[in-house]
Amino acid sequence: ILYSTKKSLKGAKVKKVKAKKTKNGIQTVTIKKLKKGKYTVQVRSYFIKNGKYRYSRWSEPFTVKVK
Repeated sequence: ILYSTKKSLKGAKVKKVKAKKTKNGIQTVTIKKLKKGKYTVQVRSYFIKNGKYRYSRWSEPFTVKVK
């Protein structure tokens, strides 16, 4: 997950997390200790093959509100 308070994602922070599946099959992730406001977020998946990480492309940026 790549997230930033700036729409351009300058100074963005990267966090590697494992998503948890819910009953309806949607994967959710919670990042704690974020300040209130809007964040621009991008996500990508990865898997490990022969001990090396393989990454997908980053998603299109989208906005999330933190209450």
